[in-house]
Amino acid sequence: MVRAIRGSEESLVEATGASYAQWFKTLDDAGAIEADGTPWPHGKIAAFLVDEGVDGWWAQHVTVVYEQEHGIRAPGQRADGSFSATVSRTLDEPVADAVRRVVPVVADALGAARPNLNLEAKNPSGRFRQHDGTVIVIGFSPRGEGRSVVGLEHTGLDADADLDAVKQRLKELLSGL
Repeated sequence: MVRAIRGSEESLVEATGASYAQWFKTLDDAGAIEADGTPWPHGKIAAFLVDEGVDGWWAQHVTVVYEQEHGIRAPGQRADGSFSATVSRTLDEPVADAVRRVVPVVADALGAARPNLNLEAKNPSGRFRQHDGTVIVIGFSPRGEGRSVVGLEHTGLDADADLDAVKQRLKELLSGL
């Protein structure tokens, strides 16, 4: 079973000025879970954190972990109720080079057409539509001088999907890079 992913407590404190426990207490004190047990919608929780000075990415992250910790959202569950599994790998090459090398390898492994990617974008991404209606998203981002991160996310999965097996398959797609 996939478990909630918290990220490094140190990174969270560095980025937001507070720990998970502190943010969870702030949310609880603000009434993010009403007295009758009804939680605020995801967007309201994230917006509250942004209003508290948290960067948007970190606000989303804290919101998801808060929802998972309080049983509002299962690990791997997206806001629309579907599930996804994500893996990433750091590469010792700039984004543009990684895109040119990795996209054909992943497309061939999936037996799919290569997605359209904007190579001018800071974080190029594309979608591989699967026969079952799900989508595998590939994304690239810079990671310091001459390095990049490639991520794969399989989205649109059902609640009964074996997320650990899906993650393993995605890891295998990135293992030979």
